[in-house]
Amino acid sequence: MEELKINNENLEDKIIFDENGKVKEFIIDEVILPDLQELGQLIKENERIKEQRNIKCTVRSIKIHCL
Repeated sequence: MEELKINNENLEDKIIFDENGKVKEFIIDEVILPDLQELGQLIKENERIKEQRNIKCTVRSIKIHCL
């Protein structure tokens, strides 16, 4: 299976901090998935990164594009 690649360009622009400097929102505008199985991998990777960086947040919305 093709490795899922996420464009990390301007990643700092996608992170919104609250007044205490903690991460309030992490925005991913769109992710195009050629295989729905990759959606699960993306969510697992997101959970791993959150634990690693001690970020408390949830996935608010996911856009799915059928190719």
